[in-house]
Amino acid sequence: MSRSHLRAFSVLLAGLLAALPMAAQTPPRALLVLPRLDATSATDSFFYFALDGGTGYEVDRVRRNALEVRQSRLGRNLFELIGRPTSQAAVPGELLLAPLHSADDSVREALLVETSTGYVAYFEQLGKGGNLGEIKTPAGRPFESLRAAGGNFALLARRLGSGRTVAVTLYRATDGRALTLLGVDELPIQPEVRSADGLPALDGRVLAVDLQGGGGRTLGHLVIDQGSGAIYHVTLAGDGSIAASRRRPQNLFDVFPREAARPVAERFLAVPVQIAGQVTRHVLLIDAASGRLAWLADVDGALAEPSLEALERDLNDSLPGDGPRALAAVPRQVGDGVTSGAWVLDGVSGRTLYLGNLALPQGLTINRVTVIR
Repeated sequence: MSRSHLRAFSVLLAGLLAALPMAAQTPPRALLVLPRLDATSATDSFFYFALDGGTGYEVDRVRRNALEVRQSRLGRNLFELIGRPTSQAAVPGELLLAPLHSADDSVREALLVETSTGYVAYFEQLGKGGNLGEIKTPAGRPFESLRAAGGNFALLARRLGSGRTVAVTLYRATDGRALTLLGVDELPIQPEVRSADGLPALDGRVLAVDLQGGGGRTLGHLVIDQGSGAIYHVTLAGDGSIAASRRRPQNLFDVFPREAARPVAERFLAVPVQIAGQVTRHVLLIDAASGRLAWLADVDGALAEPSLEALERDLNDSLPGDGPRALAAVPRQVGDGVTSGAWVLDGVSGRTLYLGNLALPQGLTINRVTVIR
């Protein structure tokens, strides 16, 4: 095989691996992130965990200057907290964290799911004592019937008009099956679980985005197939079942290359962009493999029909090289839940970027972040 043919084959193979539900070559230091919000729905701090062993960090001092933040290692390892061996690395999607919003718009609690076992845990008082929080586990394993290897799962959270998170749905994208945990705002020991089957079965890995309306009320969810590029809009009924699921005309590969140029932990990332009143108006899309960015505008349909366009800026000047990437994104919210920017962390290089000026995407800025340790 010639060198040119070998390179073409390598690029094609990387793209196929990124699209598969069970990626065989996950780069090291894939990350799991969780934001913490105050009572004004502004980002107070955020947590991130390395999935190769469970080591966790809290990043704070994020309100004063997005470009200079402080990082502190958490006292307890996440894997140890949930009874998982630290030597047992997790693939992306095997551990999921959902922020649980309170009626005052703050996030001080979270729900964790280990999708390979169906294990569920609540975390209260996030950040207390230099740890993720105080752990509380419900009886049994509420999601045990959905457990599967490979990590092709997503959590869909539903909030009421008061802002409270009242239900979380675990969605297994390989076959479209799902279960909804009701009453999560009470952190129940005996949770009520409802079947939520009817979501689309996807060709590749799932990427999901919660869409909020006025006051934080959940209007629906975007479900994105990273294999085919298809985008679906899903609405969950109040009892946790599926009320509607429709495919949108936009496709990721209208703006991104089909083949991945490098191995990645997750091919695509999504940053929901909220305007005043905690309304999700747009979504910033990131292709970790190519470094390119795209803008899914007017996802709520309030002002215009949704549209998808590529942005001129990309991440490659700030994340140079052709090696693997393991990116994670954390929205930066200011007062009333307005999204002013997003931090992008790379678990491979250890770099953190800040994408600013999200209100005007064509004027988007990309800067390196100084992390004080």
